[in-house]
Amino acid sequence: MIMMRHAKWNLFLLLLPAMCAFNYSHTVFLKEPFSFPCDSSKCNKAELKIGDSNHVIARYSNALWTIERDFTQDFKVRDNKLLLKAAQYKDNGRYECVCDQEKNQIVLQVLYALNIQVTEGENITLPCHGIIADKTDSGGYQCYINSETKEGYPHSYFLHYKDKDVKTPDTSCKEETYKIPTVILSIVLLCALWLFCIF
Repeated sequence: MIMMRHAKWNLFLLLLPAMCAFNYSHTVFLKEPFSFPCDSSKCNKAELKIGDSNHVIARYSNALWTIERDFTQDFKVRDNKLLLKAAQYKDNGRYECVCDQEKNQIVLQVLYALNIQVTEGENITLPCHGIIADKTDSGGYQCYINSETKEGYPHSYFLHYKDKDVKTPDTSCKEETYKIPTVILSIVLLCALWLFCIF
């Protein structure tokens, strides 16, 4: 019994760093700037990395952020904060902000937004399109408005996926298709036979 408790405690200690790595999800519109929430004011050293890879975007040391050479076109430092200049679809994904030894996961989603004008009091219908339907898209979808604080109408949709109908060509002979050529061919053969018999 004591060994089992010891094993559970060891498992908890192994999982503790993963449980303490916070995940922050953020959205940004296409071509808009995004300020990464890496609070370096409490750090001696910090890094912003792509996912859990070793691709370091920027490093913080001696109270200054320095952007790595490969990322200077896309990132800049303003007010001692890391700024993505203009979000692109390629910027979608996970990032990791490491402050001393504390790791924080940041999930960035880049969205395209249509500009639609509406006058106060008007009803509005916002279209929503998918690129290519897939079996994994099946399921429930919900509509929220006002920064996800109020339900839209209709509030829910349920998407059902159906396999694409594969049409096979019709190989059956239709009488209409062959009727006229058969009659013409018969007349030609009869005329040829008649001419052959006469001569």
